[in-house]
Amino acid sequence: MNCEGYPSLGRVLPFRDPATPLTPKQIKVRKATARQVIENPLSFDMNDWEIQDESWGDNETMCYTTRCAAGWALYFHRGRVQSDDGLIHSAEVEEEGIRALGLTEKEYYEARGETCNPLFYDNNSDVLPRVAALIDGL
Repeated sequence: MNCEGYPSLGRVLPFRDPATPLTPKQIKVRKATARQVIENPLSFDMNDWEIQDESWGDNETMCYTTRCAAGWALYFHRGRVQSDDGLIHSAEVEEEGIRALGLTEKEYYEARGETCNPLFYDNNSDVLPRVAALIDGL
């Protein structure tokens, strides 16, 4: 299946033209995002852009944050996932994540069988090798 031109809820997404090289910042964000999700799998969850949690145990407080691939990309790009209004807007996270990672349409959509799977809406096990592939050759 060819995923070129695959609709994303009727929006035009800001894909990088494959002929345009990645910027140094996009390379840095790609490497940091890949390193984070591969080396710290407990901080990676494709079910939400960002989840912050505090747990209390026997005189011990644990704080942790999990983010999806787009959430980590935005964190490494601008230091936060939230918008200026303090909220998380799905369309903005998707678009800014694509820009931050410098994704081409081919990198974002993966054809499997009869479906096109957007990187930011795929499952954990399928996203990990896709994110790792983003830094091949960098």
